[in-house]
Amino acid sequence: MRGLYVVLSTFGAIFSQSALAAKETRPLTYCVEGCSTSMRDLIFNGSSEEAQAGPCVNQLAATSLLYCAAIYCSPQESKAGLMELNGTCTSYYSSTLPSFESALADLGAGGLNDVQRVSLSSTDLKSTTFDHAVVPDLSSYRLGHNTVGAFYNNWWLSDDLKYSLYGFWCLVFLIGASNHILHFTRSSTGSKSFSSSGIISRIRTWIRRCLILPALFGGRCQEPVGWCTIPPRIESMLLGIYIALNFVYLFPGYQLFSGNLYYAAQGTQLARYLSDRTGMLAIGNLPILWLFATRNNPLLWATGWSFAAYTRLHRWVARITTFEIIIHAVGYSVLESRRGRYKEAWAEQYWYCGVIALIMMSFLLISSVYIIRKKFYDLFLTLHVIFATTCLVTVYFHVKIFDNEFKPYVWASVAFWSFDRLLRIIRTVFNGVLPRMKGVKALAMYNRKTGLIRLDVTDFFPYRRPSPGTYYYIYEPGNIRGYESHPFTTCSWTDRSISEAISPALSVTNEFDEKKGDLSAAVRSATSGSEENSETRHTFLIKPHAGFTSRLQNKLSAMPENDTCEVTILLEGAYGTLLDLRRFSNVLIIAGGTGVAAAISHTYFLLSGPNSTSIRTVWAVRDNKLVDDVCRQELRDACASHNFSLEVYLTSQKSEADTPSPSFPSLTFKPGRPDVLGVITKARAQSTSSLAVICCGSDKITDACRKAVVNALCEPGNDVEFFNESMVW
Repeated sequence: MRGLYVVLSTFGAIFSQSALAAKETRPLTYCVEGCSTSMRDLIFNGSSEEAQAGPCVNQLAATSLLYCAAIYCSPQESKAGLMELNGTCTSYYSSTLPSFESALADLGAGGLNDVQRVSLSSTDLKSTTFDHAVVPDLSSYRLGHNTVGAFYNNWWLSDDLKYSLYGFWCLVFLIGASNHILHFTRSSTGSKSFSSSGIISRIRTWIRRCLILPALFGGRCQEPVGWCTIPPRIESMLLGIYIALNFVYLFPGYQLFSGNLYYAAQGTQLARYLSDRTGMLAIGNLPILWLFATRNNPLLWATGWSFAAYTRLHRWVARITTFEIIIHAVGYSVLESRRGRYKEAWAEQYWYCGVIALIMMSFLLISSVYIIRKKFYDLFLTLHVIFATTCLVTVYFHVKIFDNEFKPYVWASVAFWSFDRLLRIIRTVFNGVLPRMKGVKALAMYNRKTGLIRLDVTDFFPYRRPSPGTYYYIYEPGNIRGYESHPFTTCSWTDRSISEAISPALSVTNEFDEKKGDLSAAVRSATSGSEENSETRHTFLIKPHAGFTSRLQNKLSAMPENDTCEVTILLEGAYGTLLDLRRFSNVLIIAGGTGVAAAISHTYFLLSGPNSTSIRTVWAVRDNKLVDDVCRQELRDACASHNFSLEVYLTSQKSEADTPSPSFPSLTFKPGRPDVLGVITKARAQSTSSLAVICCGSDKITDACRKAVVNALCEPGNDVEFFNESMVW
């Protein structure tokens, strides 16, 4: 424990040079503060009603303090302690302490030996008013010194532990960024050969098979277990360590003893120290919590991890923080109750603001349950923004009593949020507002047979092409709920006039083969920028649910079938990570429903390249209506390539006899659901040198793909990598 603490504190030192400097000088002030604490109950003639203000406003109290410092403190301790106390007197009472020289000059021949010593254990001390300077005896001074030491030692240890949590994340992200750089360097070679021999390769395979890819236990990772989802194994391990650190940090370093001058009962001491500890850890987690929640998190770019991974980390850090805030609140409630000040505390701003912050965090925790996020996403998002903003504001006023000690954590959270909002606004202006100013609108069309909405946004990208797999958030300006945003994956595909020669009725294989090579070459030409007889189109394939998509469906349903409608939208993006799939000899895409949008974009991107990557798409869909619709439009040109094959599983069909005849030689129909393990095993065996498995389907399909890839890595064969392109709630 001590070794781990030292290591993590070293990393945490990066974040708090000023705090470390204060800690180095803080023990020097304990002596003078010990004198002041041991004299806090002494009553002098003319002293203030506020005992702690005594030395600042009362000459006898100030002289007694100077005598105590001269007797019990070293010159360095006296200088540091009196300098700090003078600062307090100047700030709060506009006064200064008398000098050492003037106080000692008033002593008689016996010097400090003639100064009266008083004991705090004296029974008549509280009824005695002193008209001359006195000092506490040695035992009383030690009680004061130990009281101050116990309080501040816990305070600074809590501060160290808080910074060590930053050290933990620094170490994690340093490893993640290093791995990302190595992966990028390896990918930049463009080689499609992956050596499966060698110790480095075996270690890499073991890490992916045992740590990175599998679920924590069983096969469920994205599919919910009860009311929650369980992160992948490596994320669960990191979170487990982080939870353990936050839990273990609640216990060490408390110095409880009888005679404490701040809190007599040891239970009261523990309540104060534990409350301070949890408060420190919670405020330290606040910037981490806000950073992980942002869409434009710089760590996304540095590590290459998905936004879904950071949102999972965000939720767990929030749960830990809420747990610590609850302990913090309960501890201070016990403390104030024992002091008889519980009712009076509610009149203090820091108190009721802290309670509001606790309530907001608790509501955030409840509203972020998986089932609520998925079924009531728009409501969840709205409440999340309201509760989070209220929490941040009330936390600011809660810590305001500490001047600037804890405000930087609040301002850091505000900075992360502001940076994210600024970039989101810039992205929206660039992709949505500027095209809108030029009169650009999206074209929407609703197919009643398939229940699919096509939202064509080609005109939003006149000079560039969105990267495959990227997604955009769609806003509906002018609507009362225009602040809501919904993520959709872009579907980029090639629409060529020559493709009109291909129809669903085409079944003569030799005629198709004559055109096949020409069309494959034309796809590369079109996607590389040629405008002759071709156009790259960008659409969103939307299956209507609640909210924006439901409103759009109702609007289109009132129009004649297959009519298009102009829709005013704003786009925020692009988000997501570009997958370098061209380095793989074979690519297997497993899609479900409208998840085929990502598959289409990846397909055309790969077909446009100079390399001969073999692409096989396995698509699970309820019936062939959606398949026919997509194959007549988005996948029409892809089906003309020798390097592409489409295997459709009709989940509503039970036998081969129920499946329709394919329109293209590259298209096959099968009944039921795909055997994901069998599909991946077969694809690996048929791969030339390496296989990329991309999943863009339901939670169940995604978990099945993940488990199948893990099982495949347990067997010898070509290298396999898994990429999850599914939307995560």
